Amino acid sequence: AIKRSSFGGVRRFLSAHCAPKLDASAITDEDLSVLWGVQQASSAEQAQRVSRALDAVEAFFLDLVAGKASEDTLGAEFRADFVAPRAAALRESVSSSCSKLRSMAAVQSLASGDLSSGVEMIKQLLKGGGDGGLKSLGALIN
Repeated sequence: AIKRSSFGGVRRFLSAHCAPKLDASAITDEDLSVLWGVQQASSAEQAQRVSRALDAVEAFFLDLVAGKASEDTLGAEFRADFVAPRAAALRESVSSSCSKLRSMAAVQSLASGDLSSGVEMIKQLLKGGGDGGLKSLGALIN
């Protein structure tokens, strides 16, 4: 029940903040399990949905840090005191986290012998999923 409630909360967040770039209703519980690292991607289509979700979430948080989000929930004082002096580090942290999630899903799928979803995640990384693409094999593994 807690997991189902949490998945519902994530979908509400995606609907509220990522709607123009992502159809949150298309994101399944299994997709969210992949994002949380509890389950491996089971198909190339699922890997694509997970990658699109990561792209949308990453774009939202990067826009939030940059002050471009459609509804700035941070407030001017918090932005000036906390976000502005740390903007570069926050951007790097968001992009790095999304890249690590993409890499983890790809490596898990390939290690389990599931080439279709693993190859799809690698294609998304090479295509520039969020942080400008995969820079090295070491970046994929780390």
